[in-house]
Amino acid sequence: MEDLRALNNCEPFKQLRTGLTNYHTLVKPLNSFNYISGNDQPIKEIAEVVLNVLLEHNLVIENIFLVKAEEHLEVKVNPAADLDRLRGILMYLILNSAMGKKEKELELAKWNPQFVHLLKQLPEPLTQVLTVSIALLCGLHELLFEFFAYGPAWLTSQYFDRLSGVLGHFVENKVDTLTYIGGALNAVTNAICYRYSMPIIDNSMALLQRHLLSSEERLRSALPTSSGRNRYLAKSICMLLDVVVQILNCLQKPPRAPNYASIYALHSSPVHPDNVPLPSAQQQLQIFGCKLMDSVQLLLQLISVDTYMTWHEMKSDHVLFNMQAQVSNRCLKVTQLLASGQKEHESLFNHSLNSQLSNFVGGAQSFEQCLSDLTLGELLSFLDGESGEASDEELSKALDELLSRSICFGSAECVQSMVKHKHLMGAKHLLLMIEHLGQVVQLRKAEVEEMDGIKAETAAANPANGQEQARNYKGPQDVVHTEPPNAGNAANEQETQPELMDIELPSNAGRREQEEEDLHNMQLDVMNNSSTSSGDDDDSDHYDYEIADVNAPYTELINSLVLPLYQSITDTQVKMDLLHKRDQLDVLHQFVFYQPQYMSRRIFFYNQLGYWKDNFPINEFLDLCFEQPEETWLDFARLGMKHQRFCLLYLTTIKRLLPHSLILMESTVKSLLNDVQLATQSATTQYATASTEMLLCLYEQPILLQRIDTPVAALMLQQQKLPFRQSQERFLADLIEALSKFSLNKSFSAVEKTMLVLLQLDSVERQLMKTAKDKVKSKHSHLNRLLQSKARTNSNAKSYSSSIIAVAVRRARHQLQLAKAQMILHYSFHRYRSTNWDIIAQVVLSMDQLRAKPENFHRKRIAALDQTLKYYIKHANRLITSNEVLRGRLRLLIAEKVEHKHLWHNEELDLLRDAKRSISEYTKLLSVASTVESIQLLRCAIRLNFGLAVLQRFSDQVDAMNSDRAQNAYNFTFKCYMQVLYCEMIQHADPSKYPLLIEHILRAPKIANPENILSAMSNFKVLLRPTGVRSQALIQRFIAESLALANRI
Repeated sequence: MEDLRALNNCEPFKQLRTGLTNYHTLVKPLNSFNYISGNDQPIKEIAEVVLNVLLEHNLVIENIFLVKAEEHLEVKVNPAADLDRLRGILMYLILNSAMGKKEKELELAKWNPQFVHLLKQLPEPLTQVLTVSIALLCGLHELLFEFFAYGPAWLTSQYFDRLSGVLGHFVENKVDTLTYIGGALNAVTNAICYRYSMPIIDNSMALLQRHLLSSEERLRSALPTSSGRNRYLAKSICMLLDVVVQILNCLQKPPRAPNYASIYALHSSPVHPDNVPLPSAQQQLQIFGCKLMDSVQLLLQLISVDTYMTWHEMKSDHVLFNMQAQVSNRCLKVTQLLASGQKEHESLFNHSLNSQLSNFVGGAQSFEQCLSDLTLGELLSFLDGESGEASDEELSKALDELLSRSICFGSAECVQSMVKHKHLMGAKHLLLMIEHLGQVVQLRKAEVEEMDGIKAETAAANPANGQEQARNYKGPQDVVHTEPPNAGNAANEQETQPELMDIELPSNAGRREQEEEDLHNMQLDVMNNSSTSSGDDDDSDHYDYEIADVNAPYTELINSLVLPLYQSITDTQVKMDLLHKRDQLDVLHQFVFYQPQYMSRRIFFYNQLGYWKDNFPINEFLDLCFEQPEETWLDFARLGMKHQRFCLLYLTTIKRLLPHSLILMESTVKSLLNDVQLATQSATTQYATASTEMLLCLYEQPILLQRIDTPVAALMLQQQKLPFRQSQERFLADLIEALSKFSLNKSFSAVEKTMLVLLQLDSVERQLMKTAKDKVKSKHSHLNRLLQSKARTNSNAKSYSSSIIAVAVRRARHQLQLAKAQMILHYSFHRYRSTNWDIIAQVVLSMDQLRAKPENFHRKRIAALDQTLKYYIKHANRLITSNEVLRGRLRLLIAEKVEHKHLWHNEELDLLRDAKRSISEYTKLLSVASTVESIQLLRCAIRLNFGLAVLQRFSDQVDAMNSDRAQNAYNFTFKCYMQVLYCEMIQHADPSKYPLLIEHILRAPKIANPENILSAMSNFKVLLRPTGVRSQALIQRFIAESLALANRI
């Protein structure tokens, strides 16, 4: 048995039973109201009992309005009420009303167990006249029409007759009567689609015949004024045509019964069908439609030219249409539906009304046309509800019309009206706003270009003023750049080389908790750095003035509509499309979108972010990107620089958010490469390799994401214009800029980090080339296998398998061509970087800027210089030697910008040349040499047998400087000397010469220095091995005793 919630016992049922029983006992029996006449007041009293119950439970509401200075009470269903509860109350009244047939009452409980508990709740059943009157007086007429549609035909036909008798008593206004007639007729249409309903068709036509004023006499009798008659005719025609439209729609697509239909279902004993077949639902609808069209024709006979013209000046129920347009629109709708179904519903299409309605079609006017005719003030009045109520669909169309007028975007009044209906707006409206802002940006750019052109013409016409401006102009080289406090603090960097650690991510569950804690601390560190560098973003006063000034006059539009609408969108793809559209239009060039709470929300987002890609909150991330994309992506990248897993998540997000992510990659790379703090800290953190891997991945991402669908021949001509080439150029340009800045600011750790990245670009490119080459081989092998299979099947050329192989061969050839194109791209990727003159020039300049005198010695500087020299030797030296153009450029660069010109011999580093020099020349070169250069110079000196003399001369110069840094410079040179001494004299020496070599080392200047003893320790271990002295303590003792003995001698 189906349990219907609306029919469950409840408090309203109990109250109704008590109230009605009391009235039956104390006032008048409930079964005595068979007629309206004479019972008007008692019926209203009973309706008042029911109404009080409904009002107590907030199921209905009362509205009082004035008509000709008289108060009238209107009862309506509360929009917030539970409609199922109201349906249950109506069924409670119907089940406790007379059924008209005694046998039906007796079998009701048998066939309807779901209603048993509601039967016989009153002393005597209500009469049907009383039940219908209660429904009308208590505002339940819409639910009564639902009962007409889905109740049993044997019962609803009776209630139709009762409605016909009651309607004129309680609804006096003939125009208002049309609403009830239309509701009843629509209920008949739904009933036909639900079950056999020929009986109630006849009842409905009787209702229509009784209450529709379809003759001149009845019309003049009921409505004495001509305006009243004209309005009635228009509204009655519209009412009937609306029902016809519903019938035609049901013929095209029969509706499904709603879920609440079971509430009204009353079953009875099955009726044995006659041999006469019953008409189908389609046939019943056509019969009903023809009867209604006949009724419309009766009304059309009453329409005169004056009536039609009067309609034009008469307001309709709709706030925008006049009565003439409303009638014409209905006529147009009916004729269109009839024309679309003329074959299936021939009887309706051939009805004479079809041709009659065509005479009224000319006055039809769409809602959109009415909106376009409104002034801006009238349109705003319509949206603000000052012109009357409108549906959500109509308001949505009005918003479309308003947004089609560009003046609305900068008008505060228009924006306020749109904000009121923000719930009706979506992605398409937001797109219009973004496109308008994009047009504003383009217009302002054009204005700036025009002003620049005027200034240029003015300067050309007045050379004197132009020269004065040129003298006062400060170019980029004259601007003083301020750096963060750590940027030039090279003197405070550690004196020892940082130890590089191989980081292995913990895989066992026991270390997961520690890793999560490290990640959280690292996230906090990244966010703190971000918030520190963002300045006054959290200052709401600063925000208000700044944003209002930049965004004016679109501040309200952006804050109240653009941002909230974007955040309300839940479809990720739509959010991505809108974001990309804004990027394409370069809206951020002129406007800012962030709000005061942006910084705190961004920090909270990254503090809560996990590294699992499946749980990545993509919509929240897009919301942040919509406000400040550069800062959002930069913080994400900083997180990736700190940990490998976040690096993978970052790269995955880039692929997911193409092409928006590629547009932001340029600014992200620039910021990461120029971040001194990030570059200097990364080498000392736990996740030292993650930062380098991140930058290398950003370097190769554009070419990995490049779609290869271009033939090889065309690719050779187009590769300079492909997106990956532009991304590579920008990456290298940013890297060069960072290297230049760090070198000038003496940020040695940052220079070393940047050079490490530059050196590893080669391995990235070679891996790309290897992958592309392997892919070509694989595709080629696959093609050869297919060709062999094709050769074996050529004997039967018409076979199905041969045709399949032929298709596969064509596809394989195409795939091979694409693989070759990819290989070409990857090779060009490597070639462009390896032959880039700007990189070579900056490396040469950085080498020059990193050289310093012994009194300014710094181990970090030497480490950075070593990396710079390593790149020059590996990638530039041979290239310059074999290229005359590059040699000329290098000569010009040395002549104009290099400070230490004496270190170059033509286009070759003099320090690396294997040439004979004097002791003073060696000493001079050693004072500014890198590790590799020092080793090369000392090797030449040892081979010329004056290595110790060079050391002695350098030691004397250092002593004269009286500087600790100069002493460190000598210690560094001594360490290099020990390495060269081992390779040149100790490694292959005969043990018999070990004493001489020991004496050689002991005669070295400053050997007694503890740091120098440690530098010579490995050599002493080899030379003293035959004597059995091997431990470090014994070697140090040996050195001390030997030096003491030499001093006594």
